[in-house]
Amino acid sequence: PQNEIDSIRRELARADEAVQFLRQSSRPTLSSVPEPRAILAKLSIEGNSLTAQEILALLELCRAADDLRGLFDKTTFTCLDALARGLPDFRTLTKELHGKILPDGTLDSSASPELARIRRSMERLRREVQAALEKLLHKLVKDEIVQDAVVTLRNDRFVIPVRSEAKRRVSGVVHGASSSGATVFVEPLETLPLNNELVELQEREFAEVQRLLAEFTRMFAARAADLAVATDRLSELDLAFAKAGFARAYDCCLPELSEHRTLVLKNVRHPLLERSLRAQKRRPIP
Repeated sequence: PQNEIDSIRRELARADEAVQFLRQSSRPTLSSVPEPRAILAKLSIEGNSLTAQEILALLELCRAADDLRGLFDKTTFTCLDALARGLPDFRTLTKELHGKILPDGTLDSSASPELARIRRSMERLRREVQAALEKLLHKLVKDEIVQDAVVTLRNDRFVIPVRSEAKRRVSGVVHGASSSGATVFVEPLETLPLNNELVELQEREFAEVQRLLAEFTRMFAARAADLAVATDRLSELDLAFAKAGFARAYDCCLPELSEHRTLVLKNVRHPLLERSLRAQKRRPIP
């Protein structure tokens, strides 16, 4: 609630323009933009790195600001245009980060040449390990040493399922057993060096991802003030259209404000009563 008449008039003018806009077009949606204030608070702490999902949330905020900035340009909606025109321009930032973080929060290999190189090496090693294990499995199946002729993962290492009673016949490291105890998962000595190299690459991949997240965080930190402005202005636009949606749903009118302490109410309806009666297909008597 406001108690300054100029502020109240400005808010009502925005809501009025939003009602008129909705007669011509659909409501600008901000439903994909998560509440960013907690992320902005985290961004203000020096040395903090945002998670991939938090960076995606800020990217949604930036895209929404870019989409709405020119929405009311060359229209008669001057109040909404003044609000939207003040949204910062994030196009350079969004273009630079486009596609580098996937919707599930993983970093795309295009995020850096080093990340792409590490992942290519990991994929090559995985193929080598699997090929070596499958060759070994082919021999062990004939000797009825393995439980199933499949390569599986235990503790991020490629292993083969060996019958418990035959585990001494396979030289390697045991990485656990099945719930029944009938099978143990063995990493054969033949693939131990390859698995070690793969684990090392996974650690390097993790370190590169953390480096990139820190770099992306610094990019957003440099625009922290603009992000705060965008948050406030998008909130005000969202509020204006929320009022407009309510006004259309309940057939509301724009109040006329007076400098005098006079209150004139005509055909007043209580919105909660109206909503309750609508469920019964009835309407309140004004």
